[in-house]
Amino acid sequence: MLNSPRVPQVSVIIPAYNAAATLPATIASVLAQTFWDFELIIINDGSTDNTAQVAESIPRPAHPRSAL
Repeated sequence: MLNSPRVPQVSVIIPAYNAAATLPATIASVLAQTFWDFELIIINDGSTDNTAQVAESIPRPAHPRSAL
């Protein structure tokens, strides 16, 4: 594997539909884990509340593998 990026051992996928009220606690729970070989993916499924804005407003951790 020449210059290929390392693949994380675990993908944590959070499907979010109208989850603005619970998303901050969910993300905090994932980021509080002591196991760091993971990527965090949040999928907003057309929410009608402000789920996307809440997800985007959460500071990105030093963790390099987070995506929205």
